[in-house]
Amino acid sequence: MSRSLFDLCVGTVILVALSTPLAHAQKGKTMFGAVKSVADASLTIDAATGDKASHTFSIDAQTQVIARGATQATKGRGRGSITTMIGVGDMVTVTFDPARPDHATEVRLDKKAPKA
Repeated sequence: MSRSLFDLCVGTVILVALSTPLAHAQKGKTMFGAVKSVADASLTIDAATGDKASHTFSIDAQTQVIARGATQATKGRGRGSITTMIGVGDMVTVTFDPARPDHATEVRLDKKAPKA
């Protein structure tokens, strides 16, 4: 009896351990590329990998923007506009939900464009 209980517990732990990374991996897909245009409500990038096409994502209050200096850019103004942190030519990684592929859940600034 205790051997069966032990086997059941070990089996459960293994099942949970194997399913956790799979569940995490399905939370969002990412796309990397150069910003083609950016506005308060949208972001268009030229994908650097995959189909290498242009993709436009909607941006809203739930979209998290991660960029060096973002705290300073938005300090004292509440939530800042994406346009104060991301510009044309910047390299970004956009995370989106496969169920809603036209909406960015996160935009991460990877590299600023060189100043002209």
